[in-house]
Amino acid sequence: MKKVSREMLNGLTPVAEGYKIFKHDWSTKHGTSAYGEVEVGNIYVVDGDIKECKWGLHFSKNPLHCFSYYESVQWNKFAKVVTYGDLIDVDDKSVANILEIVEILSFNEFLDKIKDFATNESNGVNLSYGVNRSDGVNGSDGVNRSYGVNESYGVNRSYGVNESYGVNRSDGVNGSYGVNGSNGVNGSDGVNRSYGVNGSNGVNLSYGVNGSNGVNGSDGVNRSYGVNGSYGVNLSYGVNESYGVNRSYGVNGSRFIDSCVGLHKSIFTHSKSGALYLFNKQVDENRINEVMGNINWSPNFTNALNLKGNKEWYETNIPELKEIEISVAYSKMPVELEKYLRSLPEFDEEVFNIITKR
Repeated sequence: MKKVSREMLNGLTPVAEGYKIFKHDWSTKHGTSAYGEVEVGNIYVVDGDIKECKWGLHFSKNPLHCFSYYESVQWNKFAKVVTYGDLIDVDDKSVANILEIVEILSFNEFLDKIKDFATNESNGVNLSYGVNRSDGVNGSDGVNRSYGVNESYGVNRSYGVNESYGVNRSDGVNGSYGVNGSNGVNGSDGVNRSYGVNGSNGVNLSYGVNGSNGVNGSDGVNRSYGVNGSYGVNLSYGVNESYGVNRSYGVNGSRFIDSCVGLHKSIFTHSKSGALYLFNKQVDENRINEVMGNINWSPNFTNALNLKGNKEWYETNIPELKEIEISVAYSKMPVELEKYLRSLPEFDEEVFNIITKR
């Protein structure tokens, strides 16, 4: 394949138009990056005889069919194309020897293109597209404005699944209600009998969430379980309303914690259990509340917030998600906050260095 100038078309007129999905880095499903950085107006040509799945420039005339070959995730790239010259149509895809990029689309714009092809003969399933290779969808009502449900099985007796995008390769979602406005739930299995999972984004590669209620408003959680209303949580379990928690269990209302179990309302604490620790020294609740009130920063143990920027979570390029080393995360601590912490009579240099990995 090679990119050519428009003059090389030599007066050819388009023979078909359609749609094509690329991976987030503009490579294709099979890993080729021969398209380079795709731009509107780029024209690509292959030499020789084209053959489906073997040789040629593949696309789908119906944008919905693209989801048969690429994951329906928002960090992929989407394009409208026209083709010239030779053309072969096979089932839900086509192959050509000359292809031009005529429009680059956002995920939501691509969904709008799908709407143009959708029919209105869907028995109670309203404005829902891209349901592909999904079996046993039974007795489920009010599925509304939900897109890209792909390779998911055994979705049974589930109601009110609304405005949720990019649910992909998730099996055994059974008897779950009120899953609303949650985006980018990917590769999560065995979510069963769970209620009120609402407004939680970027929950990735988490398994066996079973019989759990009210998991709400927690973002950027990585390889952690039972987390509620918390940020910057890494490799931890049972964390509630806490920030900067690493390798800890059962932590509640705390800040800057490492390797603790069963900890409550503590600050800069390492390898402790119980409550009301400040730099590993026990203090009263008034002192904890005083210091807590002067802390308005937390470390980020992933680059999730930087990737998100001003976009929605479901538009975030999740394949670029990476963990941030603890020392790097804490290096972003504001200078004034560190000065304040060091001024405290309870300050302990050793505990500070253990937690911040100085």
